[in-house]
Amino acid sequence: IAITAVVLDSVGNRLANVPVNFSTTTGTLSTTQATTDGNGEAPVELLATDIATVTARAGTASGTIQIALSGAITLTVSPNTGNINTTFTFLVTPARGATNVQVNFGDGVVLDLGPITSPSSLPHQYTQPGSKVITATQTNAGGATSTAVATVTVN
Repeated sequence: IAITAVVLDSVGNRLANVPVNFSTTTGTLSTTQATTDGNGEAPVELLATDIATVTARAGTASGTIQIALSGAITLTVSPNTGNINTTFTFLVTPARGATNVQVNFGDGVVLDLGPITSPSSLPHQYTQPGSKVITATQTNAGGATSTAVATVTVN
């Protein structure tokens, strides 16, 4: 995960050449200190397999972010092609840490599944022909999202 700390002065101007110290509760950071560039940004990368809290400290100021690393949501469909009123079955498998999962069937119907923790089978029928793009989006505790996409053709 790429993380960027932005250092601002008291009126909101970005500050260059400021050292920023990073720490994490879990995982490994690419560096524990970075200096802000001309845009006042100091980048670092986090490699972790679980929820991590990363803190950036510049002088006496600090900021903390919690990152829920959980992999990616998956979405499969069967069949891929059908007629109007064919029942398409979508299998949504959330990654660990989902606080909300939402499926957009590509026809104006959006289904909010909430914080599911296991695969969910969703039947759906289309009333209009065409190629439909379906998205399943997972939101995690830290606000990170992951999206899976599937396509069906309705004759």
